[in-house]
Amino acid sequence: MMLGFADQFAPLVEGGTKTHTIRACRISIPRVGEICHCFERPRQKTMRLLGRWPCVKVQDIFINSRVFCPEATYIDIRIDGVPLSFDEKNLLAFRDGFRTDGGRFSLGEMMRYYKGRLPFSGKLIHWDFARQIA
Repeated sequence: MMLGFADQFAPLVEGGTKTHTIRACRISIPRVGEICHCFERPRQKTMRLLGRWPCVKVQDIFINSRVFCPEATYIDIRIDGVPLSFDEKNLLAFRDGFRTDGGRFSLGEMMRYYKGRLPFSGKLIHWDFARQIA
């Protein structure tokens, strides 16, 4: 499967600190064992291969939020139907590449990215960075 990444995520994929991605459901369902061909700026003249790794896990993910007031948001994130704790949500956001203030507000950055796209249902695709394919 081909996975494209924005410039902000490319160094994290190459460095091995981002080893999963969240994608909307597609016609062809990602499968464990497939090769994740990861590119920066796909389908552009400046497209660049970040690496190729085997897919090791595919999970269902659901993201939603309900605003109670301008300062507070209720965020519901479920992986394979299991709700995540606040710390797990923040860690998911950090590992997905949303990093500010040393990761303290990773979840807020992630939710800004998904603003206007909620509720979101998709796939959480994991690859094994240690097993790069030449």
